[in-house]
Amino acid sequence: SLVLQDPPTAGQTGRYYQAGPRGRFLLWRQPTPSADPEVRVAEIERSVRLAEAVGHQGGFGVDLLPEDIVDRIVLLPDGAELLEPPTANPSPGVVEGDGPLRGAEAIEELPHLQKHIIQECIALGRPAITATQMLESMVSAPTPTRAEASDIANAVFDGTSAVMLSGETAIGRDPINSVKTMARITARADEKFSYEAWGEHIQAIRRGAKSDAAYLRVTDALTSAAARTATETDAEAIICLSRSGFTVRSVARFRPTVPLFGMTFDDRTANQLSLSWGTRPLIFNEQATPAATAEEAVATAARVGVVRSGDTVVVVSGSSAATHATDTLRVLRVP
Repeated sequence: SLVLQDPPTAGQTGRYYQAGPRGRFLLWRQPTPSADPEVRVAEIERSVRLAEAVGHQGGFGVDLLPEDIVDRIVLLPDGAELLEPPTANPSPGVVEGDGPLRGAEAIEELPHLQKHIIQECIALGRPAITATQMLESMVSAPTPTRAEASDIANAVFDGTSAVMLSGETAIGRDPINSVKTMARITARADEKFSYEAWGEHIQAIRRGAKSDAAYLRVTDALTSAAARTATETDAEAIICLSRSGFTVRSVARFRPTVPLFGMTFDDRTANQLSLSWGTRPLIFNEQATPAATAEEAVATAARVGVVRSGDTVVVVSGSSAATHATDTLRVLRVP
């Protein structure tokens, strides 16, 4: 979970977000080493666990060490200046915990702060995981409280990539029942999720970002178009070809209404994509040319049985690693 720290000092890096009347806050990538060796070991172990959960590799293809995972939130005083440009060292993901957020803000601000963190994170194509005490009563009870069920559903409505159990499955009386209960609540909430409104909201956030990076503008335009194209062509699936997972997460943030398959030839990326909303990762063999690679991905999806002959699919990819952008969209029919 996120750990509160004092405002950062020179040399520490992160990314700032605007939180309206609540002020600015910083998601900071680097843990502060403890002078106590035992505490430091615990810090490293926690960071490694978080890195394994969210993925060692950032959404924009930047390979990160385990300790680079975000595990701190810093609220900034009024007038604090940026230590780095807003685009410096983007984090690969956020795990939101209850305790640190509760200590960081007035209690009435917490739901709004959670919404803001999740939406900014998803808009950048990074996973956001909501955790801590989501089904706390089920450590000993067979059913959750009304408040707990609402907390999980609201995390889904906020756009979170995943929800996480901890004590409920680690020391709970019936961990399997806890997992099944959470699955039922999230599935039901997903039925009421407004996918079209969410996609428009994410597009508005990205337009407001006014990024100077051309490859991000290209990726924003093409991945949002992919989600619309899949709907308008009655496609059976969106197939994303990705080495790092960037393309898959960039499409997933718009919450397309058709099945989304993350096709990669990297086992680690496939594992990471399990935490990307609505994504089923599949391994396939890269070919010599982009066109041949797209055809092989479609053929692999057909062999696995997720699409059938005659189905229309939307295939999204980057033209080359040098551009960093997701810049190619194909509409293909499964042979």
